Amino acid sequence: MSLLEDPIEKKRRQAPAAEPVLLCHSLEALLEAGLGDGAELAIWPRQLPPEIGAAFEMLDCSSFEDIRFTGPPRDVFQRAWVWLSQAHWPALVRQTILGDVKAAFACVRDIDADCTFRLEYVTDDACRKFHKDDTDFRLITTYFGPGTEWRVERAGEEPGNIGEMKPHEVGMLLGQRCSLANCVLHRSPPIEGSGQARLVLVLDFERPGYC
Repeated sequence: MSLLEDPIEKKRRQAPAAEPVLLCHSLEALLEAGLGDGAELAIWPRQLPPEIGAAFEMLDCSSFEDIRFTGPPRDVFQRAWVWLSQAHWPALVRQTILGDVKAAFACVRDIDADCTFRLEYVTDDACRKFHKDDTDFRLITTYFGPGTEWRVERAGEEPGNIGEMKPHEVGMLLGQRCSLANCVLHRSPPIEGSGQARLVLVLDFERPGYC
């Protein structure tokens, strides 16, 4: 074996086997699970003050068009800040979204990663099939409406029960990994025709060299 071992491969070999699903007590713990391949899905059961939830519930997204920015976190945050500063949304809503993005980027400031920011208003059955994305890792939160659904599917076994994240909870989803079981799948809950809608923030992170 070469003495010049690739550091990413070394980290993967030394990392403990991931738990399928992990509950975390903070955003920092959530990101630690993602950066360390500690769980395929980690959830921070965050609860925000009632006035924030009420502000989102009253939000009119009927004319909202989904937004998407990709690049270094600093550039992505600046573009999100400009867009939200111009949006005719309550200050509490804008501050909450920007606060979530800023906190996430602060946790990954020491790693080399690009980010894709997506803010989506969902009224249909987009991504209704359970799947795992071909990405490094993702942070996701639903500000109103049904949250992201997930379940454990292992080869040769019946699929597990469907779990659902609650509004304002934060989830970390690992993408495909060569070294993990890849058994935790997720989907956008099917809501078409129900009259329900969702506002979802997605932050996809991509570090060089991860499968």
